[in-house]
Amino acid sequence: MKTSTQPKQSSLEQRAEELARYLIVLRNMQDKTSSAFLGSLGGLSMQELNILNVIGDHEPCIMSDIAKASSLSLSSVTVIMDKLVKAKLAKRIRNEDDRRVVHGGLTEEGRKVYQVQIKHMHDILSKMLNLLTVDEQESFLKIFQKITRAWA
Repeated sequence: MKTSTQPKQSSLEQRAEELARYLIVLRNMQDKTSSAFLGSLGGLSMQELNILNVIGDHEPCIMSDIAKASSLSLSSVTVIMDKLVKAKLAKRIRNEDDRRVVHGGLTEEGRKVYQVQIKHMHDILSKMLNLLTVDEQESFLKIFQKITRAWA
């Protein structure tokens, strides 16, 4: 019989490893659906869609807030905004009182892409939740809410 010199993992560590494996599976599922979905949106990158979402969620918002919310540098956000403006999905709005302050906003076309993306996410989440009973859905949502509130 082999004896291990490593201490046994705690139940919490084992559950964390198991959760990490499930999260990787979910991430792979997201990547598969996202690449096909992004292709249907004219080939936007995930970063471009992320910036579009930040603006759509908080419109209008200053560029530094977009950078913070997207965990990107201000210079990266500027480059991505340039692409979104060129694609006519976003616009820069100068502050009337201080022209140095620039807000990001969505164009009508950008708002359509934002809404389509939100619907796409709802469709995916509905399919996932549909695998659970109503009681399981309620428990899952309560647990997920508790976790996300702790990180907010």
